[in-house]
Amino acid sequence: MYSFDSLLDGSGLVSSGVQYRYMNFGGKAFYLAGFKEILLLSPECVVFRLKDRDQISISGENLSLKEMDTEMVMVTGVIRLVEVK
Repeated sequence: MYSFDSLLDGSGLVSSGVQYRYMNFGGKAFYLAGFKEILLLSPECVVFRLKDRDQISISGENLSLKEMDTEMVMVTGVIRLVEVK
């Protein structure tokens, strides 16, 4: 898996928070760094608890985890909506 910083090089597609960072590649791949745990995993919705206790939800179709390690996760599918709560 790539490091998050290597994915950011020249992309201009990053959103940042205090404890997490994420990037959405054209609604087809979503990278998240700084998550604590997976709260929900279904083909229509993936919800993560973030390290600062917020949650981020990814909604869409045919969602699945493609890559995951202790620092970053990649969700693929048809990504329709990303919300931080």
